[in-house]
Amino acid sequence: MEVQFSRSLMKQQSFVIAGFGLVDCRPAKSTDKSTGEYEVDVYRFTDVLSHGVFAENKCGKAVVQALPGQLILFERPPHWWGKVLWE
Repeated sequence: MEVQFSRSLMKQQSFVIAGFGLVDCRPAKSTDKSTGEYEVDVYRFTDVLSHGVFAENKCGKAVVQALPGQLILFERPPHWWGKVLWE
């Protein structure tokens, strides 16, 4: 999947991103016990644009090298039992 950001959005210094309908392969972060919210990975536009960024892959052994301007995230389809639990 390729995502392009508008210039107006890039005035922000950082962003977060998540998949929908797929299992995120980044390691789960701790939760705030009072609110139940997970910590999220925050990516800086300058890091992505200057040298590229790739997220850790806990779903497999794929190794990649991000190029300047690329943010690489790993996701996988849910297992059948995960689909049953989501529906």
